[in-house]
Amino acid sequence: MSRPAPGADLPARPMSTFPLGPRRVRRSGYGAMQLAGPWAVNAPPDRASAIGVLRAAVTAGIDHIDTAQYYGPDVVNDLIREALHPYPPELAIVSKVGVFRDTGRDARQLRPTGRGQPAPAQPRPPRRALR
Repeated sequence: MSRPAPGADLPARPMSTFPLGPRRVRRSGYGAMQLAGPWAVNAPPDRASAIGVLRAAVTAGIDHIDTAQYYGPDVVNDLIREALHPYPPELAIVSKVGVFRDTGRDARQLRPTGRGQPAPAQPRPPRRALR
């Protein structure tokens, strides 16, 4: 006989929120890094499934997605745009900056850009890639 999961008998409570810029978002969002291939480099093995995961996350109530230009590079932002654009007004897409993939060396390694310096060889700024 199977036992219920721990906490299964607790009443459901709304998730708390926190401020993110001018809006409030739920504490749990979706981290999109693993949508790219291994080491977050290259395309996912199943593009249609990756798009389905993004759509399912938003349908399930996820209201913020964490991404970065260097996931892929560019691959994850392209997936987000393809899956969700035009974006629902309640969805926040947050992107990290400050590092880049040195594709001339080992693309699995991230390199810091320095103090507020633009990333070298960053072909598309995150905002442009997500439109």
